[in-house]
Amino acid sequence: MPPHPHALSHKTVSLAKGGRWQFTLRQTFGSQHTIGRFRITLGQPTPDTDPRPIEERRHERLLSTYNAWKKPLEAQAVRWTVLTPIKATANVAGITNTAR
Repeated sequence: MPPHPHALSHKTVSLAKGGRWQFTLRQTFGSQHTIGRFRITLGQPTPDTDPRPIEERRHERLLSTYNAWKKPLEAQAVRWTVLTPIKATANVAGITNTAR
């Protein structure tokens, strides 16, 4: 099942240097449907200064990640030569190919 992110608060809260945060999660919905994995993220959103559409940025990021993954593998790859068969036959009607 995909995660369901929920922003609980968008308020700015100050915390003194060395201060601590404490979170309490209360399960109040029966005993069968329990809270699974969860993540708490603190911080401020970074300003979006890139004027390009999000789809274009995602596509660029995808290509960049793919090329970074592919580059070390290309050194290990072997170049294949495609050969044309001289003759190919089968025992099934209609599948006979004789290349010249």
